[in-house]
Amino acid sequence: MSKESIRLNLFFAIVALINLGGFAFGLWYYAPQLSHLNPAFWLVVIDSPLSVLFAALAFALAFSGVRNSALNFLAGLSCFKYGVWTVFVLVFFAEFFFSPENALLYVVMLVTHLGMVVEGLFFTGLNKPSVALVAVGAWLLVNDFFDYALGTHAALPEVPEKVFVTAFFSIALTAFSTALFYFLARREANVFAASSFLTRARRHLK
Repeated sequence: MSKESIRLNLFFAIVALINLGGFAFGLWYYAPQLSHLNPAFWLVVIDSPLSVLFAALAFALAFSGVRNSALNFLAGLSCFKYGVWTVFVLVFFAEFFFSPENALLYVVMLVTHLGMVVEGLFFTGLNKPSVALVAVGAWLLVNDFFDYALGTHAALPEVPEKVFVTAFFSIALTAFSTALFYFLARREANVFAASSFLTRARRHLK
């Protein structure tokens, strides 16, 4: 095995493990909310943890030499959407999330979800638009319905007008994210073109 292959495999393994760690942390974070919900709704609650789990699976497959375009769209679009959504919510409700007693936890979450946005962009332009991309966008829209019609969104401060704005933002973000991924997929765009290593890593996911 060449040095290049070793470096790439190490990269895929490390990133997959980091994402698995994020998934475990997410389950811990959502545990209080999940304990009060019917398990049938859990999958529409743990949005960010599921997103990084999909990313972990995509990188693990790349490590094994397997490519899956549907998983690329699922991991990329969900990481991007829920990364941006979380950053927006943390800033929008800053008086709660960055209060002295909460600040440390949510500064960490702000940084990690910015990382999710970057990770989501890593998956853009890898594959041509397909039914899988439309299906992922539709799934995110269904998730928005559950979140704001049935109340399965992450726990937020009880400020109705702000929750309404968050719902509108989330639905608009689903549409924007899907359109962005479609646009970049049509052009097979590489937003990491400045990095030769990341460009080579992306080829193993195509």
